[in-house]
Amino acid sequence: MNETYRLSRFRPIAIGAMGVLCLVAIAIVRELLSTRDPILVLFILLWLGALAWNGYWFLFRMAYEIGITEGGQLHWRTVLSAHEVPLGHIENVKSPFGWFSRGLLRINVRDHTSPVLMTAPGFTQVAEALVRAKPDLSITTGWARPCGRPLGNPRRPVAGSAWWRRRELNPRPKQLPPGSLRACSGNLISLGGSSRRDPLLPAAVTVPPQGRGAPGVAIRSM
Repeated sequence: MNETYRLSRFRPIAIGAMGVLCLVAIAIVRELLSTRDPILVLFILLWLGALAWNGYWFLFRMAYEIGITEGGQLHWRTVLSAHEVPLGHIENVKSPFGWFSRGLLRINVRDHTSPVLMTAPGFTQVAEALVRAKPDLSITTGWARPCGRPLGNPRRPVAGSAWWRRRELNPRPKQLPPGSLRACSGNLISLGGSSRRDPLLPAAVTVPPQGRGAPGVAIRSM
Protein backbone atom coordinates (compact mmCIF):
# COMPACT_ATOMS: atom_id res chain seq x y z
CA MET A 1 0.00 0.00 0.00
CA ASN A 2 1.53 3.26 -1.13
CA GLU A 3 -0.88 6.19 -1.34
CA THR A 4 -0.24 9.92 -1.19
CA TYR A 5 -2.85 12.68 -1.31
CA ARG A 6 -2.31 16.40 -1.75
CA LEU A 7 -4.54 19.38 -1.01
CA SER A 8 -4.33 21.39 -4.21
CA ARG A 9 -3.91 25.17 -4.10
CA PHE A 10 -3.31 25.21 -0.34
CA ARG A 11 0.43 25.87 -0.35
CA PRO A 12 0.52 28.87 -2.73
CA ILE A 13 -2.52 30.40 -1.05
CA ALA A 14 -0.99 30.02 2.43
CA ILE A 15 2.38 31.43 1.37
CA GLY A 16 0.77 34.36 -0.46
CA ALA A 17 -1.59 35.20 2.39
CA MET A 18 1.11 35.05 5.06
CA GLY A 19 3.42 37.15 2.89
CA VAL A 20 0.80 39.89 2.57
CA LEU A 21 0.06 39.79 6.30
CA CYS A 22 3.77 40.07 7.11
CA LEU A 23 3.99 43.22 5.00
CA VAL A 24 1.00 44.62 6.87
CA ALA A 25 2.68 43.67 10.16
CA ILE A 26 5.77 45.69 9.23
CA ALA A 27 3.62 48.78 8.67
CA ILE A 28 1.77 48.17 11.94
CA VAL A 29 5.01 47.83 13.91
CA ARG A 30 6.19 51.16 12.51
CA GLU A 31 2.92 52.68 13.69
CA LEU A 32 3.39 51.06 17.10
CA LEU A 33 6.76 52.75 17.54
CA SER A 34 5.30 56.18 16.84
CA THR A 35 2.01 56.09 18.77
CA ARG A 36 1.22 56.69 22.44
CA ASP A 37 -2.46 55.73 22.35
CA PRO A 38 -2.88 52.77 24.76
CA ILE A 39 -5.97 51.44 22.95
CA LEU A 40 -4.16 51.46 19.61
CA VAL A 41 -1.12 49.81 21.19
CA LEU A 42 -3.32 47.06 22.66
CA PHE A 43 -5.02 46.51 19.29
CA ILE A 44 -1.67 46.24 17.49
CA LEU A 45 -0.31 43.76 20.04
CA LEU A 46 -3.44 41.61 19.73
CA TRP A 47 -3.22 41.74 15.94
CA LEU A 48 0.44 40.66 15.98
CA GLY A 49 -0.42 37.82 18.38
CA ALA A 50 -3.18 36.62 16.04
CA LEU A 51 -0.75 36.76 13.12
CA ALA A 52 1.80 34.64 15.00
CA TRP A 53 -0.92 32.13 15.99
CA ASN A 54 -2.22 31.74 12.45
CA GLY A 55 1.29 31.60 11.03
CA TYR A 56 2.17 28.71 13.34
CA TRP A 57 -0.90 26.67 12.41
CA PHE A 58 -0.92 27.35 8.67
CA LEU A 59 2.84 26.98 8.13
CA PHE A 60 3.80 24.27 10.65
CA ARG A 61 0.67 22.28 11.58
CA MET A 62 -1.72 22.27 8.61
CA ALA A 63 -0.77 19.36 6.34
CA TYR A 64 -1.33 19.82 2.62
CA GLU A 65 0.10 16.40 1.72
CA ILE A 66 -0.36 13.09 3.53
CA GLY A 67 0.33 9.51 2.57
CA ILE A 68 0.97 5.95 3.68
CA THR A 69 4.02 3.98 2.56
CA GLU A 70 4.35 0.25 1.99
CA GLY A 71 6.58 0.01 5.07
CA GLY A 72 3.71 1.04 7.36
CA GLN A 73 4.73 4.68 7.75
CA LEU A 74 2.49 7.72 7.84
CA HIS A 75 4.12 10.77 6.28
CA TRP A 76 2.86 14.31 5.82
CA ARG A 77 4.13 17.69 4.72
CA THR A 78 3.28 21.18 5.87
CA VAL A 79 4.37 24.40 4.19
CA LEU A 80 7.64 24.53 6.15
CA SER A 81 8.18 21.00 7.52
CA ALA A 82 7.97 17.27 6.76
CA HIS A 83 7.25 14.39 9.15
CA GLU A 84 7.05 10.59 9.19
CA VAL A 85 5.89 8.22 11.94
CA PRO A 86 4.87 4.53 12.16
CA LEU A 87 1.17 3.82 11.75
CA GLY A 88 1.15 2.26 15.20
CA HIS A 89 1.70 5.70 16.74
CA ILE A 90 -1.65 6.99 15.47
CA GLU A 91 -4.12 7.14 18.37
CA ASN A 92 -7.25 8.67 16.81
CA VAL A 93 -8.56 11.36 14.50
CA LYS A 94 -10.82 14.08 15.89
CA SER A 95 -11.57 17.79 15.74
CA PRO A 96 -8.80 19.83 17.35
CA PHE A 97 -11.13 22.31 19.07
CA GLY A 98 -14.38 20.40 19.30
CA TRP A 99 -17.47 22.20 18.05
CA PHE A 100 -15.43 25.31 17.14
CA SER A 101 -13.28 23.61 14.50
CA ARG A 102 -15.75 22.43 11.90
CA GLY A 103 -13.89 21.58 8.70
CA LEU A 104 -10.71 20.52 10.51
CA LEU A 105 -9.48 17.16 11.79
CA ARG A 106 -6.34 16.41 13.77
CA ILE A 107 -4.51 13.08 13.59
CA ASN A 108 -3.33 12.57 17.14
CA VAL A 109 0.11 10.95 17.04
CA ARG A 110 1.87 9.59 20.09
CA ASP A 111 5.21 11.25 20.97
CA HIS A 112 5.11 13.48 17.90
CA THR A 113 3.58 16.65 16.51
CA SER A 114 0.03 15.95 15.34
CA PRO A 115 -0.95 17.16 11.85
CA VAL A 116 -4.18 19.02 11.15
CA LEU A 117 -6.14 18.33 7.95
CA MET A 118 -8.85 20.32 6.18
CA THR A 119 -11.97 18.30 5.35
CA ALA A 120 -12.22 19.94 1.94
CA PRO A 121 -13.95 18.22 -1.01
CA GLY A 122 -12.23 14.91 -1.69
CA PHE A 123 -11.25 14.26 1.93
CA THR A 124 -13.33 11.08 1.99
CA GLN A 125 -10.67 9.21 0.02
CA VAL A 126 -8.02 10.34 2.52
CA ALA A 127 -10.09 9.08 5.45
CA GLU A 128 -10.76 5.79 3.68
CA ALA A 129 -7.04 5.31 3.07
CA LEU A 130 -6.33 5.85 6.78
CA VAL A 131 -8.99 3.31 7.77
CA ARG A 132 -7.66 0.76 5.28
CA ALA A 133 -4.17 1.14 6.73
CA LYS A 134 -5.42 1.06 10.35
CA PRO A 135 -8.86 -0.65 10.55
CA ASP A 136 -9.32 0.07 14.27
CA LEU A 137 -8.81 3.82 13.79
CA SER A 138 -11.50 6.00 15.38
CA ILE A 139 -12.48 9.18 13.52
CA THR A 140 -14.55 11.80 15.33
CA THR A 141 -15.81 15.14 14.06
CA GLY A 142 -17.27 18.03 16.00
CA TRP A 143 -20.77 17.09 14.80
CA ALA A 144 -20.79 13.31 15.34
CA ARG A 145 -19.81 10.65 17.82
CA PRO A 146 -16.75 8.42 17.43
CA CYS A 147 -17.00 5.59 14.96
CA GLY A 148 -14.74 3.24 13.08
CA ARG A 149 -15.50 4.57 9.63
CA PRO A 150 -14.49 7.86 7.96
CA LEU A 151 -16.71 10.86 8.53
CA GLY A 152 -14.94 13.31 6.25
CA ASN A 153 -17.01 14.56 3.35
CA PRO A 154 -20.05 12.24 3.12
CA ARG A 155 -20.72 13.20 -0.50
CA ARG A 156 -18.13 12.34 -3.10
CA PRO A 157 -17.20 15.40 -5.15
CA VAL A 158 -17.78 15.64 -8.86
CA ALA A 159 -14.74 14.63 -10.91
CA GLY A 160 -12.40 17.59 -11.28
CA SER A 161 -13.86 19.51 -8.29
CA ALA A 162 -11.97 17.73 -5.48
CA TRP A 163 -9.34 19.65 -3.55
CA TRP A 164 -7.81 16.50 -2.06
CA ARG A 165 -6.39 14.51 -4.95
CA ARG A 166 -4.28 11.40 -5.11
CA ARG A 167 -0.74 12.18 -6.14
CA GLU A 168 0.87 10.03 -8.82
CA LEU A 169 4.46 9.48 -7.67
CA ASN A 170 5.44 7.77 -10.96
CA PRO A 171 3.13 9.18 -13.62
CA ARG A 172 2.71 7.13 -16.75
CA PRO A 173 4.21 8.57 -19.93
CA LYS A 174 1.80 10.08 -22.40
CA GLN A 175 0.66 7.40 -24.80
CA LEU A 176 0.14 7.83 -28.52
CA PRO A 177 -3.02 6.59 -30.28
CA PRO A 178 -3.03 2.86 -31.12
CA GLY A 179 -1.14 2.06 -34.28
CA SER A 180 0.91 5.25 -34.21
CA LEU A 181 4.57 5.01 -35.16
CA ARG A 182 7.40 7.45 -34.72
CA ALA A 183 10.19 7.83 -37.26
CA CYS A 184 13.72 8.43 -35.99
CA SER A 185 16.87 8.42 -38.16
CA GLY A 186 15.41 6.16 -40.80
CA ASN A 187 13.93 3.71 -38.30
CA LEU A 188 10.32 3.07 -37.45
CA ILE A 189 9.81 2.70 -33.69
CA SER A 190 6.60 1.11 -32.50
CA LEU A 191 4.95 1.64 -29.11
CA GLY A 192 5.93 -1.85 -28.05
CA GLY A 193 9.60 -0.93 -28.25
CA SER A 194 10.41 -2.92 -31.39
CA SER A 195 11.93 -1.24 -34.41
CA ARG A 196 12.49 -2.18 -38.02
CA ARG A 197 14.28 -0.63 -40.92
CA ASP A 198 12.05 1.29 -43.33
CA PRO A 199 12.98 -0.01 -46.76
CA LEU A 200 11.68 3.18 -48.39
CA LEU A 201 13.98 5.54 -46.50
CA PRO A 202 17.49 6.10 -47.89
CA ALA A 203 20.57 5.37 -45.86
CA ALA A 204 22.53 8.10 -47.63
CA VAL A 205 22.07 10.48 -50.51
CA THR A 206 24.91 11.43 -52.83
CA VAL A 207 24.52 14.45 -55.07
CA PRO A 208 27.14 14.95 -57.80
CA PRO A 209 28.68 18.41 -58.17
CA GLN A 210 26.56 20.85 -60.10
CA GLY A 211 27.91 22.35 -63.25
CA ARG A 212 27.91 22.08 -66.99
CA GLY A 213 27.79 18.49 -68.08
CA ALA A 214 26.89 17.21 -64.60
CA PRO A 215 23.87 14.89 -64.41
CA GLY A 216 20.74 16.63 -63.20
CA VAL A 217 19.42 13.71 -61.20
CA ALA A 218 20.78 12.72 -57.79
CA ILE A 219 21.93 9.17 -57.28
CA ARG A 220 20.29 7.45 -54.41
CA SER A 221 22.37 4.74 -52.75
CA MET A 222 20.32 2.16 -50.98
